[in-house]
Amino acid sequence: MSRKTPTSKERSASGRMGEAPWRALVEQAPSVIYTESAASHERLYISPQVEALTGFPPAKWMDKRDFWKERIHPDDRAMVIAEDDRTNQSGEPFWVEYRLLTRDKRTLWVREEALLFRDEAGNPLVWQGILRDITEQKLLDDEWRTTVAFLGMVNTSKDPRQLIRAATDFIQQISGCEAVGIRLRQENDYPYYETRGFPKEHILLENSLCLRNRNGHPILDDSGLPLLECMCGNVISGRFDPAKPFFTEKGSFWTNCTTELLATTTETDRQTRTRNRCNGEGYESVALIPLRVGGLRLGLLQFNDKRKGQFTARWISVWETLADYLAVALSKFQAEESLRAMSSRQEALLAAIPDIVMEVDDHKVYTWANPAGLAFFGKDVLGREAATYFEGEQDTYRTVEPLFDGDENTIYVESWQRRQDGAKRLLAWWCRALKDGQGRVSGALSTARDITEQRQAEEQLLSLNTELELRVEARTRELRQAQEKLVRQERLAALGQLAGSIAHELRNPLGVISNAAIYLKMVQPQAPAKVAEYIEIIQNETRTSEKIITDLLDFARHQAVKREAVAPVYLVQQTLERFPPARNIRLANQARRGLPLVFVDPLQAIQALGNLVVNACQAMPDGGELTIGARESGEMVEIAIGDSGPGIPPEQMERLFEPLFTTKTTGIGLGLAVSRKLAEANGGRIEVRSEMGRGCTFTLYLPTNEEAA
Repeated sequence: MSRKTPTSKERSASGRMGEAPWRALVEQAPSVIYTESAASHERLYISPQVEALTGFPPAKWMDKRDFWKERIHPDDRAMVIAEDDRTNQSGEPFWVEYRLLTRDKRTLWVREEALLFRDEAGNPLVWQGILRDITEQKLLDDEWRTTVAFLGMVNTSKDPRQLIRAATDFIQQISGCEAVGIRLRQENDYPYYETRGFPKEHILLENSLCLRNRNGHPILDDSGLPLLECMCGNVISGRFDPAKPFFTEKGSFWTNCTTELLATTTETDRQTRTRNRCNGEGYESVALIPLRVGGLRLGLLQFNDKRKGQFTARWISVWETLADYLAVALSKFQAEESLRAMSSRQEALLAAIPDIVMEVDDHKVYTWANPAGLAFFGKDVLGREAATYFEGEQDTYRTVEPLFDGDENTIYVESWQRRQDGAKRLLAWWCRALKDGQGRVSGALSTARDITEQRQAEEQLLSLNTELELRVEARTRELRQAQEKLVRQERLAALGQLAGSIAHELRNPLGVISNAAIYLKMVQPQAPAKVAEYIEIIQNETRTSEKIITDLLDFARHQAVKREAVAPVYLVQQTLERFPPARNIRLANQARRGLPLVFVDPLQAIQALGNLVVNACQAMPDGGELTIGARESGEMVEIAIGDSGPGIPPEQMERLFEPLFTTKTTGIGLGLAVSRKLAEANGGRIEVRSEMGRGCTFTLYLPTNEEAA
């Protein structure tokens, strides 16, 4: 046994570990708490939570001095030991985040914090530390950073080839897989577009997924889509059973051991006949993530590794999200390419086939048309006014009117026209005036081009851009909210531990001090003024300390609500009796009888109001006016507490109700947080209005019936 026998001072410093209530509190906390000798660095105590966290019992950590160092991840060990040596020398607080290896070979992220306690002479005595599991927070941070980096890469890519190359490099770097690839549709097949780490033989043999007939032609389904085989074909085609553990709800496939999967499943389970080449080449960890936008089957992401256990369900979900972003970006590029291809085809057609060319007289009646014009409008177009073919209300005539006034410029106008088959088409017109030998306008000559598909492609591109932006915004907001929620949970957990410790350690001494002050006041009724003044100070400060402890406990623990019908004016009266304003504060109590009864827990409502009254009085240390009003407001009664203090700066308004936030020199910032908690527990709420230099008003809303509560 290498455990050191603690000295008398060390036993004194850590003696509370033997007290049942303190030990019960420590051993019910979510974190590991320990005490270490400052002289020998031997563990004097470590809470049993360490076994649930790491798999090793407390005795293991106590009996072997260097056991802690052995469990630190090799990549973090030097950094942590250096920080430990530094703080042991300086006596500064120890604070570090690092990875810890558990008994079952998992890796945990932990945050360790420790404070050095000294004896009366200032000599180092013991280190008191706490160890928290922060793996979830680190995972959220990693997911957020990965998503932001991926979206940055997507947004900076200028063309699909650059995007795919960058995405492949990104996927391999972040996943750490030996081989990754991206398949994209090419005509009726889905060959590899980009790969990293696959042998050439694998790519050659696995490049095609399409089933073919004896003549080598692709076999298509009833929808005209190619029939695809193997597990890659399942993922691209959407053939999956989410009830199977190797498929996800979104249609991805993943396994950490292909050998075990093939041994325990049938082709029916796997939805198709699989080639099993990945397993034959030694790849045990395989994941396939679909690239789809709506009903469009773009391809998939593939991850292969010969090591087992490379994936988790959580990271598969992250890759599914990133695959959605990639699919939307690829669809955007495809839409742009379609638009460019359409323009190229139009130019080729215009070079070989004339555009629509139409001539009108000065009354805007068609007098001539080329074959393309006749094919569009019909052979009976001549002799008809141009407006005959307008679709819907439009100002085309007003736009081209300058031509008939002699304008010699070319005027462009877009107009919805009815084709001879009744279809509504958008034509782009270029119009010029025609003049006779005397220079008089005789009509106009116009060429037109059908741009209906081009406009639809532009609208589709705009829609895809909007969809991508919305998805990015939504995912970023989700990650930020999850991170904020985790931080709040950690703060509240720490607050709960602190509240319990303070209540146990301070309430008894405070009671002794209070009783002593009362006794002194009783036995010395004629005490000198200075002595009486100091006794009063002791009692006031004791009550202040007791309120801090009560606020901590009230905020940290769940309180049962016992609602009953009670008059608002009674709540105000009881509040003022329990929390009387100071003598230098004028009270304007405008709360009157006759208001509806409120359905609340009276004690909790009085406590909430009392905190607001105390807060208002503290805002006027040099005196002022405290105003209390009450009125009916729908199914609520408003009780307003106003002060004539300096007001609250706008930058502090959003943080007023945060626990432990305060701008005062006294108190710990829990009064408003407790009041809001009690108000909400009783079906009410608190609102605040403030104007700098003119005071502040807190309004407590309480429900007037049980249903509203």
